[in-house]
Amino acid sequence: MYNKPRIRLRELLFWRFEMIETLMVPPFEMDIDEISSADDSPESGWRTVHVYLPPDYHDEPQRFYPVVYMQDGQNIFSTEQGATVSWDVDLTADRLISAGFMEPVIIVGIANTMWRDDEYTPTFDEGEGSGGGADLYLDYLTEKIIPVIESHYRIIDQRDSRAICGSSLGGLLALYGAMRHTETFGHIAAISPSLWWDKKVIFDIAANWDLEDLETRIWMDMGHHEEDEDDEYDYPDEAVDAEYDEDNGVNDGNGDGDGDDSGDDSGDDEDAEDEDDSNGAISDDDDDSDDDDDLDNDDDSDDDDDSDNDDDDDSDPVQDARDFCDLLLERGFVEGEDLIYYEDAWGFHDEVSWGIRMEKVLLFLFGRE
Repeated sequence: MYNKPRIRLRELLFWRFEMIETLMVPPFEMDIDEISSADDSPESGWRTVHVYLPPDYHDEPQRFYPVVYMQDGQNIFSTEQGATVSWDVDLTADRLISAGFMEPVIIVGIANTMWRDDEYTPTFDEGEGSGGGADLYLDYLTEKIIPVIESHYRIIDQRDSRAICGSSLGGLLALYGAMRHTETFGHIAAISPSLWWDKKVIFDIAANWDLEDLETRIWMDMGHHEEDEDDEYDYPDEAVDAEYDEDNGVNDGNGDGDGDDSGDDSGDDEDAEDEDDSNGAISDDDDDSDDDDDLDNDDDSDDDDDSDNDDDDDSDPVQDARDFCDLLLERGFVEGEDLIYYEDAWGFHDEVSWGIRMEKVLLFLFGRE
């Protein structure tokens, strides 16, 4: 019988409901059933990692699973009380797996720290006065967190079964992480990535990306209502509801309002959904967009939509995303196959929008044919 190592008082293991485990990562020696590890994280000294286990995990002891490593892990699961708004990724995964639409997966949510701007960015941004710690963070992720997690849980130890995912600066980190560790990650999900960081340095990095003849699949998306570079702004519940209600006739971020049907992926947005289902990619067609969503027509813009002005083209997140996808196509990616770019006509730069899009993201990463 296995004898567990002695656990110090500061070594913690919490169970949150049935599917979420929370554990403390080094420098404290960490006991997770059978595992011990001790090393400092890049700057914070510790961080919390949340692990989602699929519904059949404990019933299938011989089965191994693909894995998704997500940034900002304190915001993504429904059981976490610290976040103002949760993505409910666990609920989405449960639903897709139970319906047979997606392979059962393990999802690892790595909490951010007060050094988030530094850890998630590849270079120092003079305008922001921060950044440049992504290499250190990625070394910590690949050399410490991944080995500990994958030695404890039944995870398929292959790059084509391993994904890195994040939103905003976390999306930038996901792109950069896959470029720097192509041998580790076979799938990328960059949700509303902060491509503007340090004068769009990620464009230069991608242009020189050594793909190593390895197949890499990329999901990238952007919302039409993402207007600026304020990466850290998160709407409180009431503000999210007000924004969606005012612009789209939706009472909540789940699209269950009694206004227009557009918030729940129906109504005016059905054509876009049909196109997504048919070819795996969505582009911005004028015929499928309302005046509120026409980012390219200055005549239809409100005074608040300063990102549409010619003077602000460099900070237009939608145009940046399109340009970045064009660059990836030049590098040999094929849209609809190993590259999916999706524009969310109702999407803001917030957790509610990202949570809604996670169904598409998870189906891209590990959906069943």
